Amino acid sequence: MPPKNLRIRLNGRHDLEEMSLLLQKVNARLQDQGVRSVENCALYLAPLNPQGERMELLDQDGERLEAIEISLPVADKFIKATNG
Repeated sequence: MPPKNLRIRLNGRHDLEEMSLLLQKVNARLQDQGVRSVENCALYLAPLNPQGERMELLDQDGERLEAIEISLPVADKFIKATNG
């Protein structure tokens, strides 16, 4: 049986710089364990405005975003939220 997927939690509130540093620490820890690549990484987060309140992200047309997919070398893909 193949190993299960690994969950990584970044608990608490973090500004974007802190989150970047935490993700760098995660990468370093994975490298220390001998990991050289990952497959299907997903981040779930609650974006906060400067007042610390949850906010929605919008695309260039003002529509609510559900997901942002980033892959290399292809350009970023923004997925609008769907009602369903």
